[in-house]
Amino acid sequence: MVLPHAHEAAAAKLTPPPLHVHQHLHLPKGARQAAHRGGAEPAAPRTLTTAVFLVPPPPPPLSSWCAQKVLGKRTSDIDHCRLPRPQTPPPSSSGSAQKVLGKRHTEVALSLQQCGISLLGLGRHADAEAKLLESLSIRVSALGENHNLVANTQRQLADLYRAWARPSDAARHLRKMLSIGDALGWAPGHKKLTAAARDLAELAPEEASALATKYRLADTKL
Repeated sequence: MVLPHAHEAAAAKLTPPPLHVHQHLHLPKGARQAAHRGGAEPAAPRTLTTAVFLVPPPPPPLSSWCAQKVLGKRTSDIDHCRLPRPQTPPPSSSGSAQKVLGKRHTEVALSLQQCGISLLGLGRHADAEAKLLESLSIRVSALGENHNLVANTQRQLADLYRAWARPSDAARHLRKMLSIGDALGWAPGHKKLTAAARDLAELAPEEASALATKYRLADTKL
């Protein structure tokens, strides 16, 4: 019976070591002499002795440390005992990204923004603000004021200040986002523009009428 490939290793561990069987035929002394002279086979009883020997399994391979002790540190056989080195994990935090890419790289800005969003979810508003403002600074320096990614960070800052009960700061960043959308030529019905204009109208009711006209919010519940 052939075992599946997945169970071959387990089956090998359960297989008993091989047996070596040796059998010896014992004859009485007189019968052995007669057989040696070529005489007829004696009628004396024969005794059959069976000896069974267990063959031990081969020893496991030497570890690198054991190989050095037995074979010497400069022996090429030690190479067969070495384990592969673990690979270095990719950078996952903003600090690691800064070390690899530089402090002003746009990928660092993305990492900082994601970190700020996570901190906002934990209610750590001050820490989230620091991360998002740093992300905004990097993106403005690298991409300019009027860029889609800059508008995205402005939106995240507005959400932070709304959750932090700082409506004036939230309104300021929403106005900046709307200004970027206008500069990029986003249509009045653009999804991001509509959401930002609606939120700004809630924070600044005196601007609601103008926002509704400019961004076509007349049919939108404010």
